[in-house]
Amino acid sequence: ERFNTEDPALKAASAEAVGRRTDPVEQARAIRNWVDRRMTHKTMGVGAATASEALRTRRGDCTEHAVLLVALARGAGIPARTVEGLVYAPSFGRERDILGGHEWAQLYINGHWVDMDAAISGDPATVCRLAFSMGTADGKMDTTTGKTMFSLFGNIKSATAENVKTATSRATTPD
Repeated sequence: ERFNTEDPALKAASAEAVGRRTDPVEQARAIRNWVDRRMTHKTMGVGAATASEALRTRRGDCTEHAVLLVALARGAGIPARTVEGLVYAPSFGRERDILGGHEWAQLYINGHWVDMDAAISGDPATVCRLAFSMGTADGKMDTTTGKTMFSLFGNIKSATAENVKTATSRATTPD
């Protein structure tokens, strides 16, 4: 199981992240920030680790961030799932304006699925995402949509996105 929520270390980490918070929104933010701070070795060199492995090694890319965030949220009683798709990031490493594959979490808070992304520091709400497939709250992944969408785009590793600015002056048309 990818999320292995029965692991005592994950249960302890979830309790530590949440602390005494009782508001689900505050709990979710605390878990997201906890994962962001704890995943100290941000690397693409890890292949699909479980939540327990991500917690222990503190290594991984967006996949491990998402899996750990989901496991800790579930440990706090918040339904959560992973989502796969594309993300636009203004910067990634030395690159600027990147569009690439990404995985993040969604937590079910106050009757709505809310994006939570521990792999992107700063304000993750400002990041543009396009979901192709998402898991279910029981941990199963619906990859049908994702496989179909990715096949339309081919084998996308990453692409540079052009930053387009809107003109502020009104265009005139000839008579």
